[in-house]
Amino acid sequence: MTSKIKVELHVHTKYSYDCSISYKDLIAKCIQKKIDVLAVTDHNQIEGALRLQRIAPFRVIVGEEVLSKEGEIIGLFLKKFIPSELSMRQTIREIKRQGGLVYLPHPFDTTTRKTAIEKNSLISNIDDIDIIEVFNGRTVKPWDNLKAEKFAKKKGKTICVGSDAHTKYELGRNYIIMDNFSNQKGFFESLSHAKFRKSIVLPWVFLLTKYHRFMKNAFRINSLSNQTCDTCGNNKARIVYQKRGIAKDKYYITDNSYGDHSQIVKCLDCNLLYCSPRDNAKKLVERYSDFIDPDYENERIARSKTHERVFKKIEQLHQLPGKILDIGCATGTLLEIAQQNGWQTIGVEPSKWASRIGKEKYGLDIIRGTLETVKLKEKSFDAVTCLDVIEHVSSPRKLLSGIHKVLKKDGILCLVTPDIGSLVSKLLGEDWWHIRPDHIYYFTEDTLSLLLLSLGYKIEKLEKYSWTFSLNYWASRLQIRVPLAKQHLTLNFHDSLEIYARKI
Repeated sequence: MTSKIKVELHVHTKYSYDCSISYKDLIAKCIQKKIDVLAVTDHNQIEGALRLQRIAPFRVIVGEEVLSKEGEIIGLFLKKFIPSELSMRQTIREIKRQGGLVYLPHPFDTTTRKTAIEKNSLISNIDDIDIIEVFNGRTVKPWDNLKAEKFAKKKGKTICVGSDAHTKYELGRNYIIMDNFSNQKGFFESLSHAKFRKSIVLPWVFLLTKYHRFMKNAFRINSLSNQTCDTCGNNKARIVYQKRGIAKDKYYITDNSYGDHSQIVKCLDCNLLYCSPRDNAKKLVERYSDFIDPDYENERIARSKTHERVFKKIEQLHQLPGKILDIGCATGTLLEIAQQNGWQTIGVEPSKWASRIGKEKYGLDIIRGTLETVKLKEKSFDAVTCLDVIEHVSSPRKLLSGIHKVLKKDGILCLVTPDIGSLVSKLLGEDWWHIRPDHIYYFTEDTLSLLLLSLGYKIEKLEKYSWTFSLNYWASRLQIRVPLAKQHLTLNFHDSLEIYARKI
């Protein structure tokens, strides 16, 4: 029996002039509504569809709603952008040249839009139209949809339902249930005997569309060409902080030279903050392999209290002892705790000094290197921890993708990283203690959630990370000497994310 899938056509992203759906909201909503295939058809461009296709955990059909001289026409399964203001005939020719399907949206709706195809042009080009939208999720008058359906049947055309979603609230309300397909031809054949699910129009969403259109026109941001964003692939960003200071020759976890950093920019697409320019992966690994920091090891007992809290939360989500991997494990504090609780443990650590101490002093199984350089069996771990690592790597996407491969189905990932969206970060600005020379990426709840969702993770728990250190250590952060103050103090500044996600 052929498997059935849910397909939603005619959807817009923030790349449309009248839409501001974030990738995070779009992906989360589609997962929630169990949409298998999404056709993204932004107004007069395909960049949003191409970017979503790169990061979405479901299939994305690249489309474009092109404004021809005679009105709007959609191309599905496109490979290249088609400019607006061509004639309808020229637009159809460009769609066909790419092997795409010609899709006629809202043909008789003139209530909320002035872009419906002119009647004479529609009749003269009808033979070249593959699909007619007979129900549009934003068509206010029901008889406009009925008129489209009657016209399509009279002309013997394949019909469809179009969501026309411009907000997250419209996603999953109007969709198609059809046989699975592998290409454009299979899609067209399957559509001919598909079933449709329709919902009434939500009138208030038009107010949101008008608001988004106004805001985009009123607050256009000049873009800066830069290195590609690791999350969405965009190469447009604006400068948040100019370069200030330089990194020290050696890397120390316990270094307290806050505020020095490379130039930090913000992606204009997904809002990820990152350093640009940034070093390549090889250069970064070489820097961390030479890391030596006795002060880090001096706080082992205090750090173990922090790691115990993390481990207990992992056990709540995975109740039976299993196999755990700690990436960037340093001298292996968390591994030691997991081992004492009956778990099989493996650590990965680039530092020659830290990995040697973990192996020789504590008898832990630590492999020197990074997740990319070591050989680990796929689907072999029940849990993976990655504490204060993701902000240091050249590609967080590659790191999380690699973790996804080695995790078993339903396995748990724990991530900890600074939260640049926190109140403390906003108050301190460039002097925030997590803005440091060796931090490359700066996440918020939204940007990290988007990355996790796009790679096939389900977020189970999101908290703010607490730190336990000796009073002496806390004082040293403020460059105050407090001799022999070894009592432990736990603080939570609510400026670090602690995320637990499950592989789905």
